[in-house]
Amino acid sequence: MKYVMLLYTESEKDKARKLRDYLQCRLCNMADMRTITQISAEEDDFRSELRCQGDCIVLVGSRHTSTLIKEKKQEGDEDFLTFDGKVIHEEFTGNREFIDKLIIVYLTTERANDDWIPDGLDEKRIFNMQGEKIVESPLLYQLEYSIRKILLGDSFMM
Repeated sequence: MKYVMLLYTESEKDKARKLRDYLQCRLCNMADMRTITQISAEEDDFRSELRCQGDCIVLVGSRHTSTLIKEKKQEGDEDFLTFDGKVIHEEFTGNREFIDKLIIVYLTTERANDDWIPDGLDEKRIFNMQGEKIVESPLLYQLEYSIRKILLGDSFMM
């Protein structure tokens, strides 16, 4: 089974979870969705999981997300790590292998010019879904297509 990691901050949690549920239904035969919180709850190391199990990484972008990544900071709730900007910055900066697996989705804010986007990321892998409901739509189909393309590579046919 392949894994899609959905990375989001606490401020993006509600809409990100709706996206996770939608994608899990659409990709159920192909991939499992994982979050940093799930990885923390299982007492696994996020960096190791990212390296070993991160077949596709969907980052929910926002100004807060960019700040945490640029400043290499973590975010957590009472029990678990919920976002790790340090690991994301270190693993994605200059690492073509990870950049080729990355999709950035803006759910609640527009993309700003100074948002953290790793060098070399294809603009077609950045989705602005601000104001969109998480229901079947052409934009969600395009996002799903991009995820499937990353998971299946050149063998993918829709």
